[in-house]
Amino acid sequence: MKDYLALLKNVPGVVGTLLCARDGSIVENSLPAEFDPAQVRKIGLTLHHGVAGLEEGRDNLGNLEFVFRDQQILMWVTDDHLLLVLTEKELNRAVLDRSVRTFFEHLLQKRGSVTHPKEGLVLGSPHVPPAGSRGKKPVLRKVFWFTTLALILAATGVFALTRYWPTPTIAQQPPVESVSPVTIFRMQGSNTIGARLAPTLAAAFLKAKGAVGEPVVRKTSEVDTLVTAFVAGQAEPLQIEISAHGSTTAFAGLLEKKAEIGMASRPIKPKEVEKLAFLGNLAGPDAEQVLAMDGLAVVIHPGNRLRQLDNGQLAELFSGVAPDWSRFPDSGLTGSVHVYARDDKSGTYDTFKSLILKPNGVKLSSSAKRYEDSNQLSIDVSKDPQGIGFIGLPYIKPAKAVAVSDAGVRAIYPNSFTVATEDYSLSRRLFLYLPPNTDNLHAREFVSFALSEKGQKIVREVGFIDLLIAEEQLSEAILSSAPDSYRNLTRFANRLSLNFRFLSGSNQLDSKALQDIQRLVEFLQQGKNRSRGIRLLGFTDSIGDREQNCRLSLQRAKTVADVLNGYGIYPRSVDGLCDVMPVASNASPAGREKNRRVEAWVEQ
Repeated sequence: MKDYLALLKNVPGVVGTLLCARDGSIVENSLPAEFDPAQVRKIGLTLHHGVAGLEEGRDNLGNLEFVFRDQQILMWVTDDHLLLVLTEKELNRAVLDRSVRTFFEHLLQKRGSVTHPKEGLVLGSPHVPPAGSRGKKPVLRKVFWFTTLALILAATGVFALTRYWPTPTIAQQPPVESVSPVTIFRMQGSNTIGARLAPTLAAAFLKAKGAVGEPVVRKTSEVDTLVTAFVAGQAEPLQIEISAHGSTTAFAGLLEKKAEIGMASRPIKPKEVEKLAFLGNLAGPDAEQVLAMDGLAVVIHPGNRLRQLDNGQLAELFSGVAPDWSRFPDSGLTGSVHVYARDDKSGTYDTFKSLILKPNGVKLSSSAKRYEDSNQLSIDVSKDPQGIGFIGLPYIKPAKAVAVSDAGVRAIYPNSFTVATEDYSLSRRLFLYLPPNTDNLHAREFVSFALSEKGQKIVREVGFIDLLIAEEQLSEAILSSAPDSYRNLTRFANRLSLNFRFLSGSNQLDSKALQDIQRLVEFLQQGKNRSRGIRLLGFTDSIGDREQNCRLSLQRAKTVADVLNGYGIYPRSVDGLCDVMPVASNASPAGREKNRRVEAWVEQ
């Protein structure tokens, strides 16, 4: 349910939402933090009593207009639920109505209910009832609306003060270190995320909450960080604790209640899901959030004539199993292979180890030269004709990158686009895990901030691949090797930087795909894209009956199309292309899952 409510909050102009049961109990609250929890509970009860009173009086719920500090309040009612949405004055109601309709449709499917939402309301000033309806019913309406608005305005009082009261200067606040801070949430897990990305996001999050001056980022050990700041309206500084001892500790921290958010550079394992079942389904879309994409490049000397390598060859080169370049005639070299690698503490090394070394059952060569600095590694490889190394994408030059592939699959060059689509072999997802039944609103707000456009720009600045949609026209070299069916369907169209993938063994969209649906909707709602058609192309692996695979590839594309239809978006074409254009080897389970995908193209 929460993942669908998140879609509402992501609608441009929506400030927050409140979902209540008809008895007034709070089902889900994503109103701004300035709304005190006690006041939110009172709002829920007031909504219950007010609607009950109106219905008992058999009054019709008409449209009401109210604006407070450029915000308005809307409400939808069903037999089971009350949905309140706080929005800015400028709002595309058609977009919000579609999103609300989609939310209730998913809610009905989940609950098996037969209720339907009544008309959306804009709450506010007294409504003049139609002739002949004066008396008890108007009084009920006024009592309900004015009581609701009084509570809401009271709840927003703190917000109004912090927004319009003079902000203290840094000099007026004591140093952060001199006052005991209040820890609002703790993050534990992957060093890839926790070393730099999580602290940077945490500092930006505190600034967004109204930090006075720059938040203080302090390392307490090589893998532990505290991010602290005074925030307007708070007596004590707020603090976020980040502990980055590895992905496995993310789930141990959640289990032992030492963390509210888990950071992982791999998906949660089934046994971990089982252990953490008391927190809700940690593998579900309301818990598992893809934060960013990670990718790295394999670099060689510019004079080395090699253009591509597969994962098995990389394992041989970096482990020392292939110690001489003469085993690769295309290189034009003979002599020993000089291996350059990041240090053990590096997230880049952790990625390479998990994607290349471990799957091939080898370890990094003991003779490898180790580096803390990716830029220096690239410089040294560019000076060594025998050299080969791996680095993050931003550091390729002055060395030369090679295309990488699974065995038997076309090689792909690394860039932000091929990592974002996960077509590139050395790409992986970085995750945040937030227990779905958590009552920590700060942790919820942080995850939402990290996935927002502002948060994703920070992801890019830190050096990871963000999830914001880009488009690219594929090169003639790629299209020339594609089957006619693929070229015909993608003619006069640009590919988008996302692939929709599915939960293992099912036709259900995975957590990243659900996020990408919302991103695609927002992309298509931009003025320049509103008249551009979308094309969806489905694919499968090559295992099993090909005719069945062709039907399955079409069904996958239709699954995505059906979800988009709920937002009022109807793709121009929806096609299944069977098992053509594989991006990974079908010999492994991981490769087969990568090939089960739906590509999205936008007409030029």
